[in-house]
Amino acid sequence: MKQNNKIAVIGLTGPAGSGKSTVADILAGMYPVKYIHCDEIAKKIMEPGGPSYKALLERFGDEILEEGCINEGPERKISREKLAKLMFKDEKTRLLINSITHPLVAKEVLKEIDEAEKNGKYKLALIEAALLIESGIYKLCDEVWLVLANEEDRVQRMKENRNYSDERIAGIIRGQLSPEEFLKYSNFVIDNSGNDVKMSGERIKKEVAIHLESILE
Repeated sequence: MKQNNKIAVIGLTGPAGSGKSTVADILAGMYPVKYIHCDEIAKKIMEPGGPSYKALLERFGDEILEEGCINEGPERKISREKLAKLMFKDEKTRLLINSITHPLVAKEVLKEIDEAEKNGKYKLALIEAALLIESGIYKLCDEVWLVLANEEDRVQRMKENRNYSDERIAGIIRGQLSPEEFLKYSNFVIDNSGNDVKMSGERIKKEVAIHLESILE
C-alpha cells in the first residue's frame, strides 16, 4: 500500500477498448465501491463555468466550441469531438491540453476519495482512467490494476461499441502507452481478451477476489 488512505484506493487503467468499465462493473458487484470515473469528471469540469472550461477557451478560442455556439447565448459548450481531433492530430497540442486538464481532474479525484472515506460505507475507491499514469493520478492510488486485451479485440470493441472510425482508433492507440509501458506501473494485471463475456467475467471475478484478500485484510 503506497498511501495512508482509510479505504483502499485502486487505480484501474489500460489501453482503450481493453474493458476497464467491464472490470469496474464486476468489482462493484462484489464490494461496496466508490466508483470514480476520470473521463466523467473531465466532462463535468469542461462544462460552462467548470474549472477547465475557461482555461481551454482562453487557449484555443471559439474553434473548440460546438457548432452553433460561437457568439450565441450562454450555452457556449466545448465540443469534445473537436478537442479530440486537435489532440490526436498534434502531439504538442495533446500535451498542452493534458497539462491544463489533468491537474484539475486530479483535484476532483482527491475530493471524491475524501468524501468516500468520510462516508464510511465503502471498502474501496476505484479510479478508472485511461490516462491514469500519464496524468499522475496513479500516485493517489494504493495499487494500479491494468486491464489488457489483444489489439484486435480492442479495435473491434471500439468499432462496435463506440462506432469509432479507423482514423480515430489509430490516433487513440498512438496517444496511449504501450502495454509494456503500462506494466511498469501495475501491481495486478487482468487479461480481458476474447469475446466470451460470461466466461471472462467469472474468471476475472475469481482473480479479483483472490487478489483483494490481501488488500482488505
